[in-house]
Amino acid sequence: MSPYRSKGKGRDNAHGSTNRRIHVDLQPGVWTRYRIEIDGPKARPYVHGAEQPVLVVNDLKLEPREGGVALWVGPGTEGYFAGLKITPKSADMRSSSQTPVVSRIYFDRAHGEAPWPPQMEAIGERLSYRLEAGSAPLTAAALAGARLIYLRAPSKAFQEPEKQAIVSFVKAGGSLLLVLDEEERQKLAVVGVNDVIAPFGLKLSGDMPRIVNTGALAKAGEINKADREIPYDGGRQVFGGTPFAYQLGRNGNPAQPYAAYVKLDEGGRIVVMGEGMASLFLGTPDGVRLKLEPAHPKWWGKDSSIFMEEVLHWLLTR
Repeated sequence: MSPYRSKGKGRDNAHGSTNRRIHVDLQPGVWTRYRIEIDGPKARPYVHGAEQPVLVVNDLKLEPREGGVALWVGPGTEGYFAGLKITPKSADMRSSSQTPVVSRIYFDRAHGEAPWPPQMEAIGERLSYRLEAGSAPLTAAALAGARLIYLRAPSKAFQEPEKQAIVSFVKAGGSLLLVLDEEERQKLAVVGVNDVIAPFGLKLSGDMPRIVNTGALAKAGEINKADREIPYDGGRQVFGGTPFAYQLGRNGNPAQPYAAYVKLDEGGRIVVMGEGMASLFLGTPDGVRLKLEPAHPKWWGKDSSIFMEEVLHWLLTR
């Protein structure tokens, strides 16, 4: 599909209405996310999850009537469609106080990840998302229709086509949550996830010096509504993006960032974490920093659940 480049206003029609267009680029060879709202003779297409339509049509050629829906591409153009959903406008709850649209989270299981923690089911009921385990290689077709890819502690290598599929998914308006733990669990050079996040200005370090049960702090901001105490016991630093969670030092003050986010103009959102305890919903109210009982560890960091819910909510928000 050739890039669509258009600016300005369309011409007035015979009825005096104006069709308006704005500039948008479509990248050949990657999936492009569309949403088209139709109301009587009017239509508004949205691309890449944008809040504003790329085209406002006030005078569709045919009168509204019952019937089928056809999709096609222009002569001499190769194109594919996937994940088509047709929703009556009265049932589309994106701007309604009624039941919201259910988002799909693609939870990767093809690269050595464990199943999702059970707490994610309860959060899904509140945030209206549906978890889908993916055990096949990552492709554009597998990710079609998903809002978020969740890579939680992968330990096996991502192949080059899979890396490109993830990058293209995010550039087209999808979201990515990547959690990687220490080298003894997931070897950075083997897994290769820095290749996935590098196009967005992010990078994970090797292991940072371990401070036993030091804990971490997520600061109030765009993602978290208030400061959140979360568990941390050895992990990595995240370079780039906007840091929002930090390992605590021995003195209890924030040290290097272990989590950061990126928000793209096209609608894509990324969160990268360099340690996995919060994503496992660990941490207790009675946990004591810098102390550890190996037989019955009580990890410092009581806010894992609300922290993860706020992260997922932000990633699923357009």
